[in-house]
Amino acid sequence: MAFTLQIGETAPDFELPATDGKTYTLSDFAQADILVIFFTCNHCPYVTGSDEVTRQTAERFAGEGVRFVGINSNSETTYPDDSFAHMVERMETHAFPWSYLRDKSQDVARAYGALRTPHFYLFDGDRRLVYTGRAVDNPRETFKMTANDLENALNEQLQGQHAPHESTRMQREVGRPGRPLDAGRSLRPGLGIRGLRSVPRGVYFSLPIRPVREGSDSIRC
Repeated sequence: MAFTLQIGETAPDFELPATDGKTYTLSDFAQADILVIFFTCNHCPYVTGSDEVTRQTAERFAGEGVRFVGINSNSETTYPDDSFAHMVERMETHAFPWSYLRDKSQDVARAYGALRTPHFYLFDGDRRLVYTGRAVDNPRETFKMTANDLENALNEQLQGQHAPHESTRMQREVGRPGRPLDAGRSLRPGLGIRGLRSVPRGVYFSLPIRPVREGSDSIRC
């Protein structure tokens, strides 16, 4: 089984500094009816290629009680552009509609089992996981995208069509085995889920990846 948080599991808590100068825990987002936590960074082409689509989704659903929280767990040693200073600069430049948190120890990425950037986790009002995986099918070139699975999951959840703790398990071929995340390394860019067919509800992915251990790099991009 892939090492990532499973459908129906509760969101792990955290206490992380953000680019706005505050420190946030999971409870600081308690008023959100739905919480989207996603592992992201500054340098990944799959992140930078899809950030504006993520912005549109966050803004589209903000009025329906949906809150977005981005977490950067990447090592600035591996990727200097992923430093906290560059996070602050990026938020000042782009004014993204989410809180942007720094997980320098990478403990939060390990707790969630973040596999690639960007990797999205959608939690219901009880903070039970109802969706995990990609947002769109072509995050690097969104002008070519044909599916927005995150928006589909959000719509289903808001319309009450998403059965709690129910999922349709999807596998994708990753080309090479996933490497565990260890301290000091970085998440790799997310390639998206290939061959994902339309399913009625609970879409999420599973990857052949080993549990995270100390001493590895950042999350796969």
